Amino acid sequence: MGTSLLAANTDQNLGDRSALCWSTAAGISWFFWLLSRNRHVEDSIRAEIAEIVRSRNHHDHDHVANNKKDTMLDTTTITTTAAAADGELEKGNSTTIADWEKDEPAAAAAANPNIDMITSSKFTYEELKKMHYLEAAMTESMRLYPPVPFDSKVAMEEDTWPDGTHIPKDSVVAYAPYAMGRMEQLWGSDCLEFKPERWLDDNGVFQPESPYKYAVFQAGQRVCLGKELAMLQMKLLVATIVSHFTISVSSIAAASEAADAQDAQDDDDDDFKPTYEISLTLPIKNGLPVRIHLATQDEDIKAKASKA
Repeated sequence: MGTSLLAANTDQNLGDRSALCWSTAAGISWFFWLLSRNRHVEDSIRAEIAEIVRSRNHHDHDHVANNKKDTMLDTTTITTTAAAADGELEKGNSTTIADWEKDEPAAAAAANPNIDMITSSKFTYEELKKMHYLEAAMTESMRLYPPVPFDSKVAMEEDTWPDGTHIPKDSVVAYAPYAMGRMEQLWGSDCLEFKPERWLDDNGVFQPESPYKYAVFQAGQRVCLGKELAMLQMKLLVATIVSHFTISVSSIAAASEAADAQDAQDDDDDDFKPTYEISLTLPIKNGLPVRIHLATQDEDIKAKASKA
């Protein structure tokens, strides 16, 4: 059984206003769909956050003794900016995890018994950098579902590529990150599988691939200027949500009353098969219908951190 962030067993469309721009929103939507199909990945993300939170507890104890304080990042700016970009920002219309913890302390405490011990809606920049498995999972998700699936360039001058291909001046050269991410000759026989581990070394440290192989953010002089910021925002948003909630996909959003009558099941809907819209970005057609449940499982990161 589960409880929604907004109301008990309420279906929501994830991705409509979930990030700063359409490409980031599309990437996060596909990520949560893949996460709903690979719960072991979600468990590993929570375990990684738990370890970071444990380290923070010891770190904070030392800092308090030395009268120091780290700068914490949260989702307030992301939520507010996303709403403003969508043209729908009104006073009191922006809800963040921190707001929910403040306004619904009973529900927050029920979800996370150690709520006073950890504020997992906030992470430092250094903590986000340490989330190697989360970065691997998000990178793997964008390999299969790149936010911008197709791009092209125009040759300003005549050129010859290293393999001998001649490119006349004014030629349009197109490439498709969506197709490249599914090529067996690039990624192996398991290219269609969602495997974050392919991005980690033996020590669990994230290892990026050549941008000419993983062209999600382009490469060379035309590499995406917002790459690092986009990844930071997505990691912060996902870490905040996953540390509090479990998101389950449901294709019966229109039948919410019937689902409420049955008290809703936590199992993901295996019949739901999202498809994409044809556009500059790769959004899920009609959005991603989900149920949001409080993370009350034994592997909840706050319960884990309390065992430190």
